[in-house]
Amino acid sequence: MKCMRSWYSILIAVVFVLSMQACGVKKPSPEEACYFQQNSYQQRVSWSWKTPVVMYANQSLDDSQVAALEKAMGIWNDTMVARGFKRGAVFKFGGRIDNVSGFKIDKKNVVSMVDGWPGKGTEQAETEINWVDDRIYEADMRINSTKPLSVLDEGEVGKYDLVALFVHELGHVLGLLHIDTGSYTTMSETLGPNNVDRRAIGDTEIEALKCEY
Repeated sequence: MKCMRSWYSILIAVVFVLSMQACGVKKPSPEEACYFQQNSYQQRVSWSWKTPVVMYANQSLDDSQVAALEKAMGIWNDTMVARGFKRGAVFKFGGRIDNVSGFKIDKKNVVSMVDGWPGKGTEQAETEINWVDDRIYEADMRINSTKPLSVLDEGEVGKYDLVALFVHELGHVLGLLHIDTGSYTTMSETLGPNNVDRRAIGDTEIEALKCEY
């Protein structure tokens, strides 16, 4: 009886130690931000686990606006390939989608044009990303249709270039935050009217993306 208690105690002790080790999983180490959104452990969140990211356009976009979205995705893909990123093209157009608008957690990345803008009047667009751990699994984009928008390659005076706006918001889809370095950058917080130059992705963004893609 005494011997049995001794072995039982040893068994309990071993189980306790093993359970403590299992519960004491080491927390993820913080990472350099590289202008990325970070989780509570200060790790960058991104789609580096799953590309290309499939983007859908809902019925609120007309054909010219869908073409602008596809052009913006092409700019990202061409740039990533040209710069030698191992993942190459990061976006794919999934086509139009019915009855999905705004921000809705459904594991579909949807772009919407919004007439009754719910945010600040100065906002041109907003993108919401959802993630688990360090993996983004959904990103929805809303464009403020009350703003004067242009889809012309040469731009239009007094209107915001929609392709440039899409390029900026797609940067958010990839996990990038606003980047304001005092010089040109695609991810600057504000986009001025008739600024087609912002279609091109800047070197600052490229260096940031190297941390994840």
